[in-house]
Amino acid sequence: MARMYKALAFHNAIDVSRKLYMEEYRELDPQRTRMTKQIAQHLIETRGDAAYIYALEKLDSDQPKAMWRDVLSWLDDLTKEGEKK
Repeated sequence: MARMYKALAFHNAIDVSRKLYMEEYRELDPQRTRMTKQIAQHLIETRGDAAYIYALEKLDSDQPKAMWRDVLSWLDDLTKEGEKK
């Protein structure tokens, strides 16, 4: 049951991020869209090393490309932080 709720939260985060991407989203951090860090964290948690492949597949689809580029950037940052620990 917990896995279902995590998946639901992940899809909700993608939907919210997509909506925010269409609005004014660059107020706090002009380089990244909002919610992309949470998406990247969830991908690392659920897909492990395949998180990059998932994000690249989404980048190739009709999704907002800047959003998925930001997810890939967060994946890099978060995995580098994990390697340092």
